[in-house]
Amino acid sequence: MEILLPNGERIKLAKEFGVSNVTVWKALTGRSNSLLSRNIRKAAIERGGTVYHATLTKVGDLKTDECS
Repeated sequence: MEILLPNGERIKLAKEFGVSNVTVWKALTGRSNSLLSRNIRKAAIERGGTVYHATLTKVGDLKTDECS
């Protein structure tokens, strides 16, 4: 799962939450599931972020599905 944001929104999220860009990246790519990460993801979706789920269809192929 990953949340894609319009340009500049990741930086704004980092400043708003007082965290590094890496922390925001971990939250938006699902590499962290802390309360802070869940709050960052919620804010990202509220700011127009799009949720994508990636699934492997066979070795070497990657399929992404946009979720609403």
